[in-house]
Amino acid sequence: MTDRHYSDPAALRQAVTDRLRKLARHRLGAQLSDLQRQFAYDRLLARVFSAEPEAWVLKGATALLARLEGSARHTLDIDLYRREARLDEAEAALRAVASADLGDYFRFTLEPGRHIAEGRATLRVPVTAFLGATEFARFHVDLVSGVEMTGEPDEVPPLVRLDLPGIMSVQYRAYPIVDHVADKVCALVEVHPRAGRPAQASTRYRDLADLAVMARTQSVDAAVLRAALASESSRRGIELPTVLSTPDAAGWRTGYARVAKDVPGLAERDLDAALGTVKRFLDPVLGGTATGRWSPQRQDWT
Repeated sequence: MTDRHYSDPAALRQAVTDRLRKLARHRLGAQLSDLQRQFAYDRLLARVFSAEPEAWVLKGATALLARLEGSARHTLDIDLYRREARLDEAEAALRAVASADLGDYFRFTLEPGRHIAEGRATLRVPVTAFLGATEFARFHVDLVSGVEMTGEPDEVPPLVRLDLPGIMSVQYRAYPIVDHVADKVCALVEVHPRAGRPAQASTRYRDLADLAVMARTQSVDAAVLRAALASESSRRGIELPTVLSTPDAAGWRTGYARVAKDVPGLAERDLDAALGTVKRFLDPVLGGTATGRWSPQRQDWT
């Protein structure tokens, strides 16, 4: 049991709500309900990364949200990878760390995980967060396997940094940025066979939006990114193009425009603008001409 700074759950809830309202006023596009859910994510991730920081890796949109301090799109799930563990072992480890008492009045109930199809083995675990006896947020944790990292995870800050005396805050270990980029590039170009019908082209509108945000914010080394792309495409058994082309699946323009509305830090609000930014970033790497580092400020390889 950890000593508690706040006298009861109601006192902490009021302090959290007051600070989240203030944060929502100053963070572009932030909704109070989203920030509340992100704070619940953080309370669970504080347990994960304080107990076994080297064993876990944060992936997906939640990792990008932490990297960009809230300017990426909100997500309704947490993607977690437990290194060198089967999915059943990862689920057991998650349940163990979720039960820790950090003195923040939070507790988590985890329903049985179920397998979902996401291109790799994924176990979805529904989670309900309680602050005291009152439900605070619902979300799910997607535990993934089959991950290959070409680098070491990066340390990223907590999702929601609030000044709450006595409440533990920890940094997370996030999927290496080059592997994150490679994962999204491969998801964009990958096609999915369908019995008796033409293969299904990608409709990963969110991945294109995320790549545009990364191109505006992240500096990466060309050779390191090229190695990550080669690793991920080999794992998926796909051949990467030398240039990115306009997606030919129906609905891309409207689909991308819809997704773009939910990304606060995104400059590219239409498909053509997004493709222009992402192609400047990735075509030189795919074509083998990029050297040095990508400059998000200058939007070129230098």
